[in-house]
Amino acid sequence: MNRSGSWSKWKRLVWLSALVVGVGAALAVAFCPRTPTAPVLVLRRPLTMPSPLLDRVLRFIPATPSWGWFWRAREVVFGRRKPVNVFTEILALDASRDPAARLAPGAPTFSDPRGLRVWLLGGADIKSLRQRLEDAPGTEVLSRPRVTTADECAASLFQGYSVSINGVTSPVGHAFECYPRVHRQATDLIAAVTLSEAITNAAAGDRPSSISIRTNLDLALRLQIPKGSGAFLLDVRPREAGARQIAVLLDPP
Repeated sequence: MNRSGSWSKWKRLVWLSALVVGVGAALAVAFCPRTPTAPVLVLRRPLTMPSPLLDRVLRFIPATPSWGWFWRAREVVFGRRKPVNVFTEILALDASRDPAARLAPGAPTFSDPRGLRVWLLGGADIKSLRQRLEDAPGTEVLSRPRVTTADECAASLFQGYSVSINGVTSPVGHAFECYPRVHRQATDLIAAVTLSEAITNAAAGDRPSSISIRTNLDLALRLQIPKGSGAFLLDVRPREAGARQIAVLLDPP
């Protein structure tokens, strides 16, 4: 057995793997999306969650037991990803009672002329606001998405069903997506929320009723949430008759 030849091949494999990790790390740092200076940014739809360059490079490394040493070395070099828990509560409010004026905790951190308002609040303030919102007359809790992910790992969930309209199948319900990046003093969180419902439109005479999809909320934001803080989103934009005013609470990640 030519042990020297086998050892030489093994060393080349180790050096090649180290080179892949090193180059991937350098590219990840060079092209890593910078933290925006604004605490709240509204993102355009359609939205594609980021995919770190290092993760894309490492996709070519097999996730097999024989490569376990490589993944252990990666953890030694880069550390384990920090776990992130994103707890969300989505509520429908009685717009006729003007919940923004009665329940909003002071001036918003962000607002736009169309009626979107965002507050970044401490954990105790989020808890107190949640109780006031839930106790307010006409409030309905629509969904409580809970996502467990990790630093720079996108996650999504959907609760609902499919509706076929004119031969086209579309999802209806609650969709939530997020992508966190954990920093020492804050979490850079990309969050997207979509709420839709199927509406039956009664037709006159003997014509059959039709079904349409109404979107009550479709938001994508990038939030700089300080450590120990959360976010309160209130959508008071003008909407069609029957659509509800939506509020979203994000617990501290």
